Amino acid sequence: MDSVTVRTVLGVPAPSVGRLERIDCTYTVTDPDTSPRGVVLRMTLGRYRDEVTAHDQHDRNVADQRNGASGSAEPDLGAAAATLVQRDARTVLLSSYGALTVDLDLAKRPGPLPPRDLLTDLARRVLAKVPSAGADSGRTTSP
Repeated sequence: MDSVTVRTVLGVPAPSVGRLERIDCTYTVTDPDTSPRGVVLRMTLGRYRDEVTAHDQHDRNVADQRNGASGSAEPDLGAAAATLVQRDARTVLLSSYGALTVDLDLAKRPGPLPPRDLLTDLARRVLAKVPSAGADSGRTTSP
């Protein structure tokens, strides 16, 4: 779509927290006739050494996001750990499944779905498409 720009950044490993790889995607609305404009969604995927390391990083990220947040909840993502945090005009969904983390940051926007439902649906779709959450497995699984 011409009105949306997607920027993907392949991140470097972070051995200090056990992260093997990271991908950041930023979705920006560029059409001046569309509201809202600017960054509407940031998605970060991380693959970690193992499930424990990924979940530990998830817990650190949740604690950081909850600091100063106006509310939080734990939406159902099947076998994935998930926390939804409301921060001012943004809604953040942090999830951990096996050796993966998937974090979604949505700017407040108008639309038919509440941010919680939109982010939960998007997280389910992403987790169903990424390679296995197991650190050593090549098979595909879904939560």
